[in-house]
Amino acid sequence: MTVVVVNGWFDSGNADTIYAGHDIQAAKAAVRESPRAEFELQVWVSGILVGTYASYDGKRWEVTYNKIEKAKQDIERLREQLDKAEKEFELFKDVTLFEGAI
Repeated sequence: MTVVVVNGWFDSGNADTIYAGHDIQAAKAAVRESPRAEFELQVWVSGILVGTYASYDGKRWEVTYNKIEKAKQDIERLREQLDKAEKEFELFKDVTLFEGAI
């Protein structure tokens, strides 16, 4: 796991890295020592961004992106699509059997 903290927002293009390492507590300590007011903390695992958090005071953190929750939602949505497709397939399969009798 890699933790990166930048001042401001990374996607704004003008953020400076305050901390890069593997310890979330050390990252938060670096933020508390910084004179900046806005921070984004990013958590990366195997090159994949799994979470981002925003803080306006270096003490309270708000989740702004959670890959795990997003993946759970995507899986549920895909399961629903699969269920619907399987029901349609069963309907079509019956029609195909009928056509074979002609």
